[in-house]
Amino acid sequence: MQIIQENQQELKLRVKSSDDLESGSMKIYIAGAGGHAKVVTAAAHSQGLEIEAYLDDAKAGTTLMGRPVIKEEADLNQELPFVVAIGNNQVRKACFVRLIERGLKPILINHGRAIIDGAECEAGSQIIAGAILNQDARIGRNCIINSGAIVEHDCQVEDHCHVAPGAVMGGGSSLGEGSLLGLGAVLLPGVKVGKNVTIGAGSVVIKDIESGARVAGAPARNLT
Repeated sequence: MQIIQENQQELKLRVKSSDDLESGSMKIYIAGAGGHAKVVTAAAHSQGLEIEAYLDDAKAGTTLMGRPVIKEEADLNQELPFVVAIGNNQVRKACFVRLIERGLKPILINHGRAIIDGAECEAGSQIIAGAILNQDARIGRNCIINSGAIVEHDCQVEDHCHVAPGAVMGGGSSLGEGSLLGLGAVLLPGVKVGKNVTIGAGSVVIKDIESGARVAGAPARNLT
């Protein structure tokens, strides 16, 4: 597994010693307190990380999985990293940017049962159980590579994307910033998808897609 050097350096700054990380004493914030937050929590626990609190204005004052839910604007410990567990790409991006602007640092979440073999993943992304990332694939910041998704060799996934459960990116394909590859959808090898594209569940994408499009079907057709 490769993580970009910048993320490694940031992580070292937030951990008192390597023993802290190995012993699981490191804590993080998770932004969002919905269903996906539970999935990200499981992935974090598999890394030996603990949850300090969940950040969710709508659910502040409650608990999730035994930890408090607080408002995003609360007085946060800037020594603790964060990840945004919100499925919607635009909402997740906005939250990610707000927390960065407050001086917090993102952390890569990589479930112990995911396979990252020669791929590069940037800070803030979430690699969920059963996902497979192969040689020379690159995952940008604040992405979700969800349960059982496959990102094949030489793929490019730009910032704030979501590769949904069971979706497959064939070798050399690419997903532009903010795009969604829906449940069980397939990009054929070499296909390039623009920014902010929504690809419906079960679609098979056989040709390039322009930015901003909504497509679905097998083969995928433009719905916009």
